[in-house]
Amino acid sequence: MKKASRHWIISLLLGLIILLGLPKFSYADSQSITSQTIHVLNRLSFGPRPGDIERVQSMGIDYFIKSQLRPETIRESPQLTQKIAKLTNFYLAPTELYKKTVPPLKKGAKRFTQKQRREMNKNIRKVLQESENARLLQGIFSNKQLQEVMVDFWFNHFNISVNKGNLTRLWVGTYERDAIRPHALGNFRNLLGATAHHPAMLFYLDNWLNTAPGSKGARGRFKGLNENYARELMELHSIAMSAGIFTYYKDYSDVVLPTV
Repeated sequence: MKKASRHWIISLLLGLIILLGLPKFSYADSQSITSQTIHVLNRLSFGPRPGDIERVQSMGIDYFIKSQLRPETIRESPQLTQKIAKLTNFYLAPTELYKKTVPPLKKGAKRFTQKQRREMNKNIRKVLQESENARLLQGIFSNKQLQEVMVDFWFNHFNISVNKGNLTRLWVGTYERDAIRPHALGNFRNLLGATAHHPAMLFYLDNWLNTAPGSKGARGRFKGLNENYARELMELHSIAMSAGIFTYYKDYSDVVLPTV
């Protein structure tokens, strides 16, 4: 056998040995890892944003899930912080918003003037628009995506409607901020209590109409106890909600959470 042929055969055999000895990582494996990452992002966030897939793969899926379960450990996006800072009404308390937007009645007057009503409605629309913007900005830019998903879930469960009147339009943003968001991944009893005491819920489900039975001041709509909130509390907010919670977590049964 010629020397050149012998060297060629030896080189080929060595190449095969090296190739066969290396760990295999196929295109299919790569696709599987990417699919798992996308699946987790779709489940625990509002979907992958630019760079999210690479970020989760670099930190590992287990670590990503653990961090999302502890939103207080996650540094918020500077982009979100800057945008929220431009919303002038975002941090105001319900009482502050009321004083800022609802003009005092003139002495002896029972109704607002047309000019006062137009100005009030304009201001309330601005507050409502800022509340909607804050909700969208946090859902899009927040790094605490699981918290945002749960805020959306609980806000829909303990829902209030802006069609009820000006006060729900005025306070819906503070309701989400103060009653829903702090408890979205916390204790249900605390969440239930926070929604029950917020003025937006008190107005939406007519608790503000309550008067003591037999009260001398009970007249017109104020004629004793109003059962609307009590009924919703039992039918929707607490006892009857168990079926909805079961369905929600059943839908998420394919996400295996790590032991924390």
